[in-house]
Parts: sequence; C-alpha cells; structure tokens
Amino acid sequence: MIIQKKIILLIMILVLIFISDNREKIQENFENILKPISKPKNWNSIGFNEKIKIYGLNLTEEHGFFADKLRVKKYINDLNISNLKVPKLLKVLDKNGDLDLNIAKECIIKTNNGWNDIIIIKNNKIEKMIARGKNLEPKKENYEFWKKRSLVPQKLKYEDHYKFIKPEILCEEYLGDNLQDYKFYCIHGKVEFISIMKGRFKKVSKICLNRNLELNSFSPSKKVYNNIDINTLDKPKIQEMIKISEKISSIFEFARIDLYLINNNIYFGEITLTPMACKVQITPPKYDLILGKKWF
Repeated sequence: MIIQKKIILLIMILVLIFISDNREKIQENFENILKPISKPKNWNSIGFNEKIKIYGLNLTEEHGFFADKLRVKKYINDLNISNLKVPKLLKVLDKNGDLDLNIAKECIIKTNNGWNDIIIIKNNKIEKMIARGKNLEPKKENYEFWKKRSLVPQKLKYEDHYKFIKPEILCEEYLGDNLQDYKFYCIHGKVEFISIMKGRFKKVSKICLNRNLELNSFSPSKKVYNNIDINTLDKPKIQEMIKISEKISSIFEFARIDLYLINNNIYFGEITLTPMACKVQITPPKYDLILGKKWF
C-alpha cells in the first residue's frame, strides 16, 4: 500500500512537471514566431496613432491565430493563469446547419473571425441578433442572413491578418446581462492605459484610467467618456487584471487584452491586435507622441 501511494505521488509530480514544461514551451514557441514588425526609419519620431496602422499592415498568419476567438481559447487555457476563467465552449456549429434554439437554455453564438457578430439566446429564444454591428430582428428566419454577413473575413485596410482565420461559428456560455468590459492597452507587455465600459447593449458608460488607476489624461478616441464613478470601481480586482493582461501580452509589441469582471470573477474576452480597425485617435493629440515613444 505504501509503495502504491509513492508510485501515485510520483506520477502526479511527473504530470505537473510535464504540464509546466509544456506551458513554457507554448509561450516560448510563440515568442520565437512573433518577430518584431518591419519599422520605417522615422519610427522613433511618430506617434501611437500612426504606429498602430503600421503594425496592422505588418501582422502575419501567426498573429491571426490570436485574433481567432475560437482557437485562442485553448492557448489561454494552456497558460493556466491563476484566477482567470475562460468562457466555456459549448459547441462549434455547422456553418451549413440551421439555428438550434435548444442547444442551451442560455448561450451566446458568435463568429471567430469578426467584430460584433452575436446571437444571444435566453430561455431557448433569440433575444438579440447582431451581424457586424448591424441589429437584426431577433428571429430564426434571419439566421441565414446573419451567417452570410458575419462569416465574411474582415477586409479592412489594417486588419489583413484576419484573412488567415478559417471562419467558424461557436456557441459558448452566456455570462449575463451586466457585463463590465475592461480593455487593457499593452505596449511591450506593459499596460499603459485602461478603457472600462458598462452597459454595452443599453446606456453605455465609459472611463479611461492610467495604470495607477487614476483618471487618464487622454482617450483612445475623439469622443471622451468619463461617466463612471471612479470610486465605484474594484481597484484590487483591476490590479489583478493588469497582471493577467501583462502576462498574456508579453509576447506582443502591442496588444489590447479584453477581460470581463462578472460576480467578482475575471473572464477572458479576446486579444485585440488592431483596436478600432487601427483608427485609434489619441486625444488630446499631444499625448499621441508621448504614448508613441513607449513603443520602441
């Protein structure tokens, strides 16, 4: 009996060592694949707004893997980051099939290769249907149109890496109505600022913070929102999310790591390499160059 226990303990130790080594290899492999982008001679003198466009034009098939909302799930799970949950994948749907409203009582259906392509199902009924940002009447008859519009690869100028993503439809657990969306803008694996959004499908509220969780001096867009009370934010949780974002973003020159905070749990959203299709407009403009200098 003692010998058997020792054998079991030895096996468990070997399994843990294998998992740890495998996770490190996953990280190392991508560090080797994701080479620095080709930069113009005036790189050090231009601002963030221009750099993000140059970055987008130079992204590769390897970068496309991380923009794939389906395949990136396994990568994040394999990193085994403490206190980070990944929304459960329920099923990959047949692109030629009909919409089955009994797939789960509550779930969200989305594509892996686009933006704002979602179907929210509650009580086995369609509550919301959006295809590439366009609201559709939430009925089964619109599913074919939804697929036709949503499965087309992104063709925007600075998002060429999306062409490497095989379009898929995935169904995953529904995380609830009251999503708190946290977007961490990371340069060389360091969070430089944070955009927080509440009320995505209702009245939208936003705030922009620096990494010290103070009101930020600039916004990534011309329209500046600061209509969330900073005193209501869970700062210890945001600090934890900063650490998570910096771990995930460590292999990229730039990445925006999108996380959710739901019932005190942190969930992975996605890795965004070309936020706002690279049409970022750091406002006020003087901060564009200040931020750009951090991207060497």
